[in-house]
Amino acid sequence: MPSEGTTEFVFRQNIKDAGIEDWIVPPVITSTDALISWQDPIRLLFIDANHTYEAVREDFLN
Repeated sequence: MPSEGTTEFVFRQNIKDAGIEDWIVPPVITSTDALISWQDPIRLLFIDANHTYEAVREDFLN
């Protein structure tokens, strides 16, 4: 479980409170690693990542 107060902790608490834990898969990996390993269909994608130009560009291109 992530540390209390972190974005990940709050996110996981919110999906638990909403009763949608079984619908949400929050992989805590880099976007590049997700691109390589992800096999399931994606209905909604949210990327919370490094906000440098280079990192955002790589996320977008991937």
